[in-house]
Amino acid sequence: MASGRDQYIKEQLAERNLKDTTANRNKLGKQYDKIYIGGSKSDWRTYFKLQFPQLADMLDGAEGEKNARAVFGDLIDLFIEVATNPGDFDLTSDAGVDAFVRRVKGTQYAIKTTESQAKWDALDTAEKERQLQSTRRAISTAFASSQLTTTELGELATLALRNGYSELELKYAVATKLGQRAGDKTLFETDDANKLRNTLRSYNYKVSDELFSAALTGEEVNGVPQSAELLISKAKNKAKLDLPAYAQYIDQGFTVDDIFEPFKDIAAKTLELNPIEVSLNDDKFMRAIKGKDDGTQYSGNEWIRLLKTDPDYGWQYTNQANQQINSVVSKLERAFGLMR
Repeated sequence: MASGRDQYIKEQLAERNLKDTTANRNKLGKQYDKIYIGGSKSDWRTYFKLQFPQLADMLDGAEGEKNARAVFGDLIDLFIEVATNPGDFDLTSDAGVDAFVRRVKGTQYAIKTTESQAKWDALDTAEKERQLQSTRRAISTAFASSQLTTTELGELATLALRNGYSELELKYAVATKLGQRAGDKTLFETDDANKLRNTLRSYNYKVSDELFSAALTGEEVNGVPQSAELLISKAKNKAKLDLPAYAQYIDQGFTVDDIFEPFKDIAAKTLELNPIEVSLNDDKFMRAIKGKDDGTQYSGNEWIRLLKTDPDYGWQYTNQANQQINSVVSKLERAFGLMR
């Protein structure tokens, strides 16, 4: 085992062009232990996380799994049943596979997805293209740090619209798409990398690939050893500088996403948008927590008023706005005797 571990570390240092430092050796040693010691197929949860690190939080036994179950529901139950009782399923014959596919199609998640696909397929080409353009922009904004290509954005937008993706489903789809990219991305797809990436994103903090990689390996940048803790500390400090009115909440453990969430919910509902279209990467939505010109913060009612009165938000094009206009016109027509 020792010689195999040492050989793995030596090979990975060479393949990834990493410096032969204690931090890098410790990092690679932990990866080896996880892959070859904790990755037994009999431990299906660990095995799943090793094979699909971008989906690891679906089985974290905590908030990630709770959120995933709320979306995927009985489909997750079915996969857990297969994983824990593989002998009850015949996935080697055509008949066995067909039986399993029928089980999948019978889940509430599959039924919901099929209904969404039917609705999308029924739309005319012009309406599909209109929605695709809007969703491509929304995904590009929401996942700006991922630097998705035009092709990736098109594929993700089609998946999101046709399958009726929630925010969580889209997050997994983006993670899977990034995992499919060519090249050696192993270091960026570990559980530690995903955890750090999600934490930095929750503080609306962007870093270069070089700095992110250094934080994972403990390498020095400009003579300073990097770490995940250091990056997170920088993210919190930057958030407090950008949002001084919320500094005390950040010190208490709230992230920028936590602070933005109620404003995001109000904006999505008021503007009749998919929540993925309401992002801090868009300056007009950042205003919600940046505050007013006089330095004070928006209340919920003030935020709604801004959304409805500033034409940049487009409230005037919503169904709610049209209904209000029609109501006013109708009352005026009645007042002038044009309708009875």
